[in-house]
This record gives sequence, C-alpha cells and structure tokens, in this order.
Amino acid sequence: MRGLPIVRIFLLFAAGYFLSYAFRSLGSIIAPDLMRELSLNARELGFLASVYFLAFFVVQAPIGIAMDRYGPARVNGVLFGVAAAGSAVFAAGTGFYTLMLGRALIGLGVAGALMTSFKAFVIWYEPRHREALTGAITAVGGLAAMVSASPAEWAMRAMSWRGLFWVLAAACLVTSAALLLAAPGPGATPRGAGAAADGGYARILRSRIFLSYAPLAFFSSGGFSAIQSLWAGPWLIEVAGHSRESAAGVLFNYGFSLLLGNLLIGAAGAAMQNAPHAPRRWYVGSLAAAVASLGLVIANAFPGSSLPWVAYGVTLGAGMLAYPALTRAFPVSIAGRVVTSYNMVMFLGGFAIQSGMGVAIQAFADAGWTRAAAFQATFAGLLAAQVAALAWFVALSRDRDGDRT
Repeated sequence: MRGLPIVRIFLLFAAGYFLSYAFRSLGSIIAPDLMRELSLNARELGFLASVYFLAFFVVQAPIGIAMDRYGPARVNGVLFGVAAAGSAVFAAGTGFYTLMLGRALIGLGVAGALMTSFKAFVIWYEPRHREALTGAITAVGGLAAMVSASPAEWAMRAMSWRGLFWVLAAACLVTSAALLLAAPGPGATPRGAGAAADGGYARILRSRIFLSYAPLAFFSSGGFSAIQSLWAGPWLIEVAGHSRESAAGVLFNYGFSLLLGNLLIGAAGAAMQNAPHAPRRWYVGSLAAAVASLGLVIANAFPGSSLPWVAYGVTLGAGMLAYPALTRAFPVSIAGRVVTSYNMVMFLGGFAIQSGMGVAIQAFADAGWTRAAAFQATFAGLLAAQVAALAWFVALSRDRDGDRT
C-alpha cells in the first residue's frame, strides 16, 4: 500500500456513496409531493419508487465483472455520469413515465457506489481493516439519510423537489469527474488486482455461505431499503399521525442512528475477529434486535416518539457485516462479483418488497381497511419474512467450520 493515497481513496468513494444514499432516502420526503402532483395511489407510488431497485438489480452482474476487469474507480466514475443524466430527467419530468425513466437512470448510475467501495477496500487495504472501513463507509449512508430528512425538507421549501434534483445532478457530475481524474491510476493497482477471475457467479451463488445469507439479503436488507427509501415517510404521516415536517424530524433522528449504528457495529465486528464464533453471534444478535425494533414500530406503541426508529437504525448496521465475511470466503480476483452477488439479491428484494408493499397497502385499503391497518398488516408480513430469514441463517451457518460471521 506504500505510496497510495489511502485517505483520498476513501473520500472519493464515500462521496459517491453519500449521493447514492441521498437518492435512496429522498423518496420518503418527496412522496407526498409526488402523490399530490401526479395523483398517485399507493400502488403507483410503490412501483415508481421501486424502479430504482430494479435498475440496481439489473446492472449488478455487469458492474461486478467490470470492476474486476477495469477497477472500481473507473467503473464508478462512468456510472455517476449516468446518475447525473437521470437526476436531470427526474427534475424536468412532468409525467409518470418520464419520472420513472429518470428514477431508473439514477438507479443505474448509483448502483455501483457501495460495491466499488468494497472492491477498493479489498484492493488497497489490509484485510484486518475491512470491518472498520465497511462500518465507516456505511456510516456515510447514515449521514446522507440525515441530510435527506429535515435539511432536505427545508431545501424543498426554497427550491422545490425539482430544484433539489437539479442540485444532485450537478453533484453527480462533479463526483464522476473526480473519480475519473483523481483516482489512483493503473500503476497504483496492486499486483493481481485485475487478474482473470478465479471462478464466477455460478461458484458464488452455489456456495453454502452465500446461500445462508441470501434470504437475509432479500428480506432484511431489501426490506430495510424498501422502508427507508419510501414507506417510512408515509407510515409516519398516515399511521403515526405526523406532519411532513415532524416526520422529517423523525427521519433525521433515524438517519443519525444509522450513522452511529454502522460505526459501532463495524468497530465491534473488527474487534471480534480473533474470537471464535463471536462475529456470527454479534451479527445474529444485532439483527434479532432490529427485528424486535421493527415490531415496536409496527405496534405503533409510541407514535410520537423517534425511539423505535432509532433502535431500528442502530441495530440494522449488522447487515453490512455480510460483505467482509463473504469477501474472505473467495479469492480477491472475484471480490467484485462476490459483493455484487449479495447486492443482486438485496435489490431484487428491495424492488419486489417496495412495489409489493404498495400493492398490498392499496389492496387492503380497497377492501375497506383503514389506511393505518393496511400499513400495519403489510409491515407485519415483512416482519414475519425477516424472522424466517434469520432462522434460516442460524440453521444453515451453525455447523460451518471456522465461521467468522
């Protein structure tokens, strides 16, 4: 690693992930405006928002191959040019299909933001630092979630949601240029980083370790993405009785809890690496606490309080521990494929769950249920699936020798 601009590497990829997470988080804030301006129901809103995750899913495999061949910085730089175009289309859009196209292009453009970061960590940092780096980069997502709550709501009062997306388009262009021009050049790539891949997606997808994580990727990580990027806002307004301004305040606190939780869980995971089976127990225990916290949200026992959402956010960070655990199980040469395999499952889950929740909420409402009851029944169904996914992981990973997660 001698001579490599280590801090610059982290900051470049962190800037990209910040923008990616901001795009993901803004859905909860702009949802009321979109429903009003376009006269959308829950089913239509869910599909419009979920196109972002469908785009993520479609492009993950090509991104994984491209990262392993051309390097993470070049791939991410090109993709952020696409994100800039998508944000501009979304900002200028006046109809459902134009906004859907913009949303899809944004999803395509930011789809590699986190995965290219993980590939960069594998290439340029020592393995013992991966948990801490993973916690740090995902904490940037928590910071973006905070900025996408109350600060974004304040900005929308001044420039509307369209103005906000024009600003994001410009930020994406700057990030694209920085990644392409300022990232370490080919001479800075360690020997073997761009070597021919040792195996491929088939090897990864058939492995026991991947199969143990897959349901959690779909229902837990994908479900969290569906809630955080869209349905948290409507829940707070329609079930908990908040105004848009007070809902933004809850989401700001939630974003802070994501930041704090990712830092703490990443640091704890790194500290436990030499303790047999401790990382796995930490992972399982933290996700169990996240499930319990979501249960408190669904019960709506504290509608005016941020505490259940804060507890949910703090514990959710455990999900990111899957990435370093998976990359350790395979050669460095296919690290890009490894992390994008997990992401393919996660974002397929995000698309299916986010759009499916919209369908379910609208179906319950059409059947005569109150909006609050429709939301609660839909969220409860997701919770049951997450419990089953966690049980699957516990059962399938229990007997794996040398298990570190």
